[in-house]
Amino acid sequence: MAILSMITCEDCGERKEVNHSPADAQPRICAACRAKAADAKRTKHLAARAALSAEERLRLIEEWIYDYRPQWAPPPRF
Repeated sequence: MAILSMITCEDCGERKEVNHSPADAQPRICAACRAKAADAKRTKHLAARAALSAEERLRLIEEWIYDYRPQWAPPPRF
């Protein structure tokens, strides 16, 4: 279950409705501003990766593949 609260967003300054868990504190930033911040962070990260050479990018991919460990999940029971 979620709580619907009215907040004044600290980023855009507009009054918005936000959903949050009753166990969590009321958010201070609206979902639209959080989405914009996440998109900006992703764009900045990908731009930094695009500036790398092909060999450096390949090395990063190979490191990720080597370190990747999928989480084990038990098989389904019927």
